[in-house]
Amino acid sequence: MVLLLAAGLLAGCDRSATEAQRRESQEAPQARRGTAEGTPRSAPGATRGGATGAPDSGKATSDGEADKTPAEGESSDAPKPVVLTAEERQKLGIATAPAQAITFSDSSAAFGVVLSHDAIAQAVADLETASSAAHLSDVALTRGQKLAAGPGALGIDTLETLQKQKSADQAALSLARRKITAVVGVRFPWQGAEGDTGTLNALASGEAKLVRATFPSGVFVGVTPKSLRLVPLDPGDTAAANTVLTDTTAASIGLTATPVWDAPQDPNLPGRSFFTLLRKADIAEGSRFQVIPAAAAGGVTGVVIPATAVVITSGQYWCYLEKKPGTFARVPIVIDKPLGAGYFLSDGVGVSEGEKVVTSSAGLLLAREMNAATGPDE
Repeated sequence: MVLLLAAGLLAGCDRSATEAQRRESQEAPQARRGTAEGTPRSAPGATRGGATGAPDSGKATSDGEADKTPAEGESSDAPKPVVLTAEERQKLGIATAPAQAITFSDSSAAFGVVLSHDAIAQAVADLETASSAAHLSDVALTRGQKLAAGPGALGIDTLETLQKQKSADQAALSLARRKITAVVGVRFPWQGAEGDTGTLNALASGEAKLVRATFPSGVFVGVTPKSLRLVPLDPGDTAAANTVLTDTTAASIGLTATPVWDAPQDPNLPGRSFFTLLRKADIAEGSRFQVIPAAAAGGVTGVVIPATAVVITSGQYWCYLEKKPGTFARVPIVIDKPLGAGYFLSDGVGVSEGEKVVTSSAGLLLAREMNAATGPDE
């Protein structure tokens, strides 16, 4: 009897445990569904400012600040005009120059070098010596011929000697002229001009410079450019950029050289060579230039700015323009076309002809702008 009662109690306990487990298994999914359903219902209340728990409220505030941060970053990176007083501008050393128009073509760029004038000086000296000798021999022969026709006439042998000397001096003069063409080219514009020795003398003395420019093959076929623009390759070339030219933009634009005529082929560079005349005594001999035609066929119209005008920020190249006195604006530029000591900008891309470009202390302007954008507390 006792055994039967014990067995009945154990069976009742097992059923109670089984029912409790079944109830828990049924209530757990409902609780999970209630939790999942309750979460999205509380989110709208948080964005509208309703009563929510602290964690949700903190998350909403954090998200709101994250949404505002990019907008604030974008506004701080956007260019902002820098306004300077005359005193501040002087202290920073700000200098500007108007952007100069230019026609540029990658395919028509050449390499140029200022030739030494020693060979020209020797050739000109030989020409002057031969010319003087030819003149004196001609005078001596004329006087001898007059004396041969009068009393106390010169002997035939003396007259023949004078004629021989004149022929020799004329041959020497012709040789000296040919040597000149070997130095300055066969088509030298002043070749053979009577009494026009000023240009040759200027070249021989170094007052004018002879420049050889060699263009790639096929650039000029059967034509000769009327003038060339010489852009210094070295931005620190004081002779080419500072002594002759009055500002940095002019140094980037270069010097205009004219006239232009054919030169003997350069044995070191393939292509067609030209000579041009540069009437500047303070250009160093041996100076090297990037040479482009003053009006390149098929070229692109634009402006050139010096390398000193370019600043870099936010992965972009910029330069500053003086929009009105004391107000400087930063504009984006593309520097994919280097030109001498600067860069060529296509027309309408950032800078237009005549606009005042900051050519000195552009980096200080950028620092001034960035400090103003971040604020003193930051």
